[in-house]
Amino acid sequence: PQLSPENIVIVGLRHADPAEARVLTDSRVSAFTMTDIDAMGMGEVMREAIHIASSGTQGFHVAYAPEVTEFSGWA
Repeated sequence: PQLSPENIVIVGLRHADPAEARVLTDSRVSAFTMTDIDAMGMGEVMREAIHIASSGTQGFHVAYAPEVTEFSGWA
């Protein structure tokens, strides 16, 4: 199996410097920022993210990093 950049989605991006933003744009990776989440709501962001990640695929994978998530309730 091959992972296509068009199916990669980053949710909750807090900051990307100009060089990182260019890499994301050039690679066709989708990103939803915290501003997007505030504006659209987490439900809509996740609906779109799942649509992007699963479009033309047999499934998708979710990776979650609670150690870098503030106020996640994890000890």
